[in-house]
Amino acid sequence: MSEPETHVLSSAVANLQSFWFFLTRPSSSITDPELRHRVRALASTFLLTIVLSFGHMLQHLSNSSVPPY
Repeated sequence: MSEPETHVLSSAVANLQSFWFFLTRPSSSITDPELRHRVRALASTFLLTIVLSFGHMLQHLSNSSVPPY
């Protein structure tokens, strides 16, 4: 990849990472570092499950079939 393509790609990854951290950020009322880590991991798991389920549903809808759930 050339230099501008690499810069655009790294910028896009940085933006996606910032958005992910924004969506999974624990509440400021949680001050214990271990608990904050666990809450972020749980939020990431839930968010990933939602994204994957939504993608699966879109795939079925694009094939004009309704999933059985």
